[in-house]
Amino acid sequence: MTTLPPDDALAAEAASPLDQKEFVPSGTPQITTQDGQTILPTNQESATPDHYETKAEEAERLAQERLVRGENAVPPSAVTPPANSANPVNSANSAISGRIFARLVRPAFLLLVLSVSVIAAIFLFPGGYSNEKVLDFESGKTLSQISTDLAQQEVIHSSFIFKLVLHAPCLVSFGRYCPEYVLKAGEYRFAPGLSMWEIARQMVRGEVILHQLTVPEGLRVVDVWEIVRNSPYLAGDLPRDLPPEGALLPETYDAERGEQRAVILGRMMAAMARQTSKIWAERDLSIPLRSPLELVTLASIVERETALPEERPRVAAVYLNRLRRSMRLQADPTVVYAIGLANPNKPLRKILFTKDLLKPSPYNTYVNFGLPPGPIANPGVQSLLAVAHPLVSNELYFVANGRGGHNFASNLVDHNRNVAAWKKMQSK
Repeated sequence: MTTLPPDDALAAEAASPLDQKEFVPSGTPQITTQDGQTILPTNQESATPDHYETKAEEAERLAQERLVRGENAVPPSAVTPPANSANPVNSANSAISGRIFARLVRPAFLLLVLSVSVIAAIFLFPGGYSNEKVLDFESGKTLSQISTDLAQQEVIHSSFIFKLVLHAPCLVSFGRYCPEYVLKAGEYRFAPGLSMWEIARQMVRGEVILHQLTVPEGLRVVDVWEIVRNSPYLAGDLPRDLPPEGALLPETYDAERGEQRAVILGRMMAAMARQTSKIWAERDLSIPLRSPLELVTLASIVERETALPEERPRVAAVYLNRLRRSMRLQADPTVVYAIGLANPNKPLRKILFTKDLLKPSPYNTYVNFGLPPGPIANPGVQSLLAVAHPLVSNELYFVANGRGGHNFASNLVDHNRNVAAWKKMQSK
């Protein structure tokens, strides 16, 4: 049975010279018996000095020795250095790399910031031109062509910076964010002192010059046709077929330079259809009209009869009262329109003769009862409203008063008196 030596014996043995003991390689476990003999391990490979143990093996060996002596074992982690311990060589290399990075990148970064600041200042700096500039950019022009045109007209300082800033989001994000800065074609008015940023924003939004096309109330479709045809701002041909009479709403329309004529006419037709539908739905249900077409037809007659807005509901009431009583409308404008249809290449007559009132035509309300087969002009919104909401009255007649308006009467006697007064005024 082997016994462990006391602590004093171990201390004495540790203090003895090396030449008094058998050579034992470092790291070789050994056990001392009661008679002072040392027992070496039988594994010759571990007992030879040619074997060098690792730190993990050394830690394991020391733990076993402490267990043999009855001491608490020290875990290998207590003597094993942490895996993430700093390597002096790697730390030195990192420091050198950091200094090189700072010396090379910092100036480049400062240069980049300075360049961006200069470009931004130029881009936001007001333009140098003092007069208003009007430029027309045709459809299909590229950003480079537009930038060159702007620079040649001295609207912008630099075509290169103009293009660069528009492409900046795409460049900074390395292609991940490339917004479509589409500069819209059209005619632009640039006020003095605009910066390149304001010019780019105006063209991206398409804030072009809008030209006004005015269509007066009471014109025939052929007359509106000529206005659209002769507009210098519009482009394209007119449709081959004319729209129906009364289908175009008289109004002032905004149009871009180069807008198609057919598009403008389409807008006029859509506007008239929208207004007619709305007014018809809100009409006075007591009026003796059966359809929106009849509403437009009577409104066109009212439009041609008077130019005074305040007279329109009163004139409309006269015609509606005559329709209720099955009386001929006897509206002079219907005769003028009938003569115009028979002579399309001649201007409309302004003076009618008695023989004109007797000419047969579906539109002649002197010889036919009821409304004509369709409108005789393109009425405005106010005339449509006047027919839909006429003045409440019992008047059946009216005649010109020579002052731009009319005298109204509810019976034939008063009407003849008004006619005589008008003729007397005409003879002077």
